[in-house]
Amino acid sequence: MLANKKSKYPGSIPQHQIRQNIEIDELLVFLEDNLILFQHKYFKQDIQTEPRLNEKLELLLQHQSRMGDRPFMFKGEKLNEDHPLRKVDIGVMISQKDRYEENAFFSIECKRLPTPGHVREKEYVSGNLGGIERFKRSLHGETSSQNAIVAYVQLNDFEFWHKKINEWIEEQIVLNIDESINWQRKDTLINLCNYTRPEIAKYISNNHRVVNNDEIKLYHLWIKLF
Repeated sequence: MLANKKSKYPGSIPQHQIRQNIEIDELLVFLEDNLILFQHKYFKQDIQTEPRLNEKLELLLQHQSRMGDRPFMFKGEKLNEDHPLRKVDIGVMISQKDRYEENAFFSIECKRLPTPGHVREKEYVSGNLGGIERFKRSLHGETSSQNAIVAYVQLNDFEFWHKKINEWIEEQIVLNIDESINWQRKDTLINLCNYTRPEIAKYISNNHRVVNNDEIKLYHLWIKLF
């Protein structure tokens, strides 16, 4: 019987956290399905700027959520309330008939692979615009323990980028260039997909924030656009 089934979320977890975890589980399935749809729609189209790709992705996600009667609302360039100059590429809010939330419960940062220009080469990982670093510093997703980075892969295959990005993280660990941030092997990306589909790849990393050293999960969802 369903009543006897052991809960995925133990009783010690607050109810609001259980609700958010369930919403994130549902959102991740929605994102994967619609990133595949986005990939099919824009595969081999010559879109060379990240903002333009983000705009198209936001519109598609918003449309699909509305058409499927999903409770998700997507907002491009969502402001960080604590850091007004920092904007996450796409914030996800809950929007239902009986419930509306202004604050994003999930944040999506988007990156092109490769990132244009030698100076920004490692932007997926680190630097002022670094995707993973921004989450570690709570500049993105500060109110949620789970968030995502979407990559638009426009050159080389998924395995190439998985290896390269983990090399960049290992470099941060070994060199320890910036002592204000602690890089660990937990920051490296773990393969969740075994490359069973040619258009999308999935990874996860278990990162620690600089403030409070609390653990966060980042889901890395990559789509092939070339």
